[in-house]
Amino acid sequence: MDEYILPENFFEENELEQVSAAQLTYFGFVNIKNKGLHEMIEEYALPNLDAGRLRSIDLEKEKIAESKDGAQVIGCMRKTMEIANCPVIFEKALSMHTEVMPLILKRFMTSGHDVFIENAAIVFAYSEMKYVEQLYDVFEKIRNPYARSISCVVFGFRKRTDYLPLIYKQFLLFRKEFADESYGQGPLLALNLLREG
Repeated sequence: MDEYILPENFFEENELEQVSAAQLTYFGFVNIKNKGLHEMIEEYALPNLDAGRLRSIDLEKEKIAESKDGAQVIGCMRKTMEIANCPVIFEKALSMHTEVMPLILKRFMTSGHDVFIENAAIVFAYSEMKYVEQLYDVFEKIRNPYARSISCVVFGFRKRTDYLPLIYKQFLLFRKEFADESYGQGPLLALNLLREG
């Protein structure tokens, strides 16, 4: 953050909300690869589910595994998934990154579908850096303010300090144009992540 100086007392005057869509998405970034959490789900949560729910989880997992092309993977990402299957879809998307990432990027620019936006952000959070750079390159073309807000969280998570001017500009824009919404929490969280180094 040395190259771009934020106003004095910026972080004191702009506190992060403890619960926001940005924070929940960041929680997803941090915990999607948390093997301990997923082992606890398998050990403690899954055995307490009824047979119908378990079958639904298994069918969803099979559908993800059987996805043969990027469009099918994107289709899975547009649906709310069982928490036990979240790592499965993200690993599938990353394993097919050459085909899937251009489709995710294209849809991300125009999507207003919150579930897809959040799932795509988690994939960006762990994708090759070139895809994060492509997201930055098309940032101004992203129509949905929520998608722009969550993109900023990706940039902060990936420690892109060179994107700080864009993130700060986005924070100011959201504060001015969407004062009654929490979109500004995405860039604000990103700035905090960059400050933490």
